[in-house]
Amino acid sequence: MNLPLRELDLETIPVEEFLRRCALPVTADTVEGTAELVAWFVRRYPTVQARFAYVRRARARVLR
Repeated sequence: MNLPLRELDLETIPVEEFLRRCALPVTADTVEGTAELVAWFVRRYPTVQARFAYVRRARARVLR
């Protein structure tokens, strides 16, 4: 699935498909990858102020 972010946000799926996706097991690779991304983000944006500034910029970029 290579849809642009905006299209993914607007995508609707049947309830059954949503439940199927939710039931998929979380792999160790996913957990590790998520932990690495969180660690990077916290290092890159060490304060709450820096994190909110990033989120505001990213949101504005997506909404263009």
